Amino acid sequence: MSITFKGEVMTVSLPKMTKAAKIKVDSSKSPMTIDISPTDGPETGKTFPGIYKLDKSELIIAFAEKGDRPTDFKAEGETVIMKLKKE
Repeated sequence: MSITFKGEVMTVSLPKMTKAAKIKVDSSKSPMTIDISPTDGPETGKTFPGIYKLDKSELIIAFAEKGDRPTDFKAEGETVIMKLKKE
């Protein structure tokens, strides 16, 4: 799997499919926030609220599939954690 960020678009590429989402970030908040809004597939029209941080060469995103924005980087309940390394 690879994830590409270009402007306000995040693209997730899997072996047999590609999914895109609009993203909105706010680096002035603590923790910094990200909203992920899929632009195709069954999640179109939904927004997944999240938080993110940069740690050396790693981008860590925690987002909620349902409910409120996470407040920390723990995979609990409906929170999903993604740890991404630059290629």
